[in-house]
Amino acid sequence: MTDTPTPAVTAPAAAVPATVAGPAPVSEPQAVDQLPEWARTALTKANSEAARYRTERNDAVNATKADLTAAFETQLAQVTAAHEATRADLAKAAVDMLKVQAALAADVPAASALEFASLLQGNTPEEITAHAAKVKALFGGVTAAAARTPAVDLSPSGDNNPLALNGDPLLESLKNKLGI
Repeated sequence: MTDTPTPAVTAPAAAVPATVAGPAPVSEPQAVDQLPEWARTALTKANSEAARYRTERNDAVNATKADLTAAFETQLAQVTAAHEATRADLAKAAVDMLKVQAALAADVPAASALEFASLLQGNTPEEITAHAAKVKALFGGVTAAAARTPAVDLSPSGDNNPLALNGDPLLESLKNKLGI
C-alpha cells in the first residue's frame, strides 16, 4: 500500500433559502354557495350525519331518563308502602300499650290484664280509660283469682285443719269417709 493521501470527498453546500415560509394567510370564510359542488356535497353529508348522531343521542338520553324515572318511581312506591305499613304497626302497638296501661290503672290483676285489654275499645287514652271503667263496672269489677284453699276435713268429726297431701292423716280421713 502506498502512503499517498486520498482526496477528501466534500459534498456541495445545500442551497438554503434565505427566508422560512410562515403560516399560510387565513382567508375569509366563503359562503356555501361559492364552494365547489364536491365541497357542498361533503358539507351536506357531514351536517346530515351530525344531525343523525344528535338525534340518536337525544333519543338515547330520553329513553334512559324514562327508564330511570320509572325504576325510581317503582322503588319509591315500594319504600312508601313499607313506610306506611310500619307506621300502621307502630300506631297499633301504641294503642295496644294504652289499653294495657288502662287495664292496669283500673286495678285489673296482671294475670288478666292482657285479656281485659283486648276487650277495650278506643284510640285515645281518654276513650280507652273511659271504656275500661265501663267494662269493669259491667262485669262487677275484676278481682284476683281466689287463693286456693287447702284440703280440709269437713266431716262432722273433723277439726277443719288442713291435711297433708301425703301420709297417714289423708289416708285415715278417706278411710273414715268411705267406711273402710
